[in-house]
Amino acid sequence: MNESLILNAKKAGDIFSYDEDLKKQYIAMSKKFHPDVYKSSKANEIMVIINTFYEQAQEMIEKGTWVESNSITFSGTDGKKRKINYLTEFDFELGKTFVATSVVCFLFDKDKEIYYNNYMIQARSLKFENDKMKEQFKNLTPKIIDNFITKDGKFGIVVSKKPQEILLTDLLKYVNILEDRHIAWVLGRLYSLSCFFYYNGIAHNGISLETVYVNPETHSVSILGGWEYTKKLHEKMVGIKKLVYDLLPVKTKEDKLATHIADLEGIRLIGRQLLGFKNITQANKSSVPKSFISWVWSGSSENSYEEYTKWEKVLKSSYGERKFIKLDLTPQKIYGERK
Repeated sequence: MNESLILNAKKAGDIFSYDEDLKKQYIAMSKKFHPDVYKSSKANEIMVIINTFYEQAQEMIEKGTWVESNSITFSGTDGKKRKINYLTEFDFELGKTFVATSVVCFLFDKDKEIYYNNYMIQARSLKFENDKMKEQFKNLTPKIIDNFITKDGKFGIVVSKKPQEILLTDLLKYVNILEDRHIAWVLGRLYSLSCFFYYNGIAHNGISLETVYVNPETHSVSILGGWEYTKKLHEKMVGIKKLVYDLLPVKTKEDKLATHIADLEGIRLIGRQLLGFKNITQANKSSVPKSFISWVWSGSSENSYEEYTKWEKVLKSSYGERKFIKLDLTPQKIYGERK
């Protein structure tokens, strides 16, 4: 342990080790960097950091959640430790999401068990008409590889993720405004998924920038988050993304029944967000095809099959025959190189 490492530490786990005696580590560092011994102008600052992070480390051990820079370790009630080296993390309305290279971890707050259970039920209940449909959609929906409860009562779900997949909200932060032809194929893939949901008789209710992942290499789109809100069509909703809720018809809000309009409005909202225009007037002054602009700013129906058919016509009138246009983005560009 050296001076630079301590001064640049952002989290307690950057200077303390989870697998060693915490008090012994603290005593050793205190002896080495105490101002009476360590002759440096930074000695007092170093001791403040050590003392602060020592307190934090004690709390983390008690809760069973150990945090380092870009790394988190969960101690489950089953006695297992799970370490995730993540690329990015963010809060969502029910807890936190950790996006890693090949997995995504959703950590639900301790009072959100109903959503944790619903995610697992819905993600595991998907059916496929035949092998062709299974091959098409099995990698675009969650594959749960682990679930656990932390010592402090939070609920974790870990799903697999393709290494080249990028969270849509992170992609948007990187490019600011995505070129409209790329937005078109993202929306097309989402409409295809909405038809798959319709076949399964469910409303996802959680399609958003924070739940959708894109693979620029293959032009594929997956929905790994938001399944905690998924319900069978016409069942009572357990929740929905607020931005999408605000777009729903009054009757849908009053009935609180799951319909496909929530998914279809969510997809159009993503289109508007990716275009980056604040209103349709601003959009109409751009070079984006008018039929495309009109589509994302108009209302949705409740039938995914009809919506997909209409979208295909809009797509053709906007850009003609389909062409594969390379999107030159990688996780390394967006998240940086990580060990």
